[in-house]
Amino acid sequence: MKNNILVCVGVAISLGAGLLQAAEPASPRATVYTGGDILTMRGAAPAYVEALVEAGGKITFVGSSADALKAAGANP
Repeated sequence: MKNNILVCVGVAISLGAGLLQAAEPASPRATVYTGGDILTMRGAAPAYVEALVEAGGKITFVGSSADALKAAGANP
């Protein structure tokens, strides 16, 4: 009986650890910047865009304001 209890506890711990590993981290909060001069240096010539999205310390989108709000998703 004692061995059966140890096996059950070991399985429960293993399953619990698997569930913790499977959980995805929360996505970083996105910040949308608009209303200023946003100049990209991408491509052959510099270009101005309406908006920039930053999340987790990285620029994740540059383009129009409407598309930036879509790109920011549920965490603007």
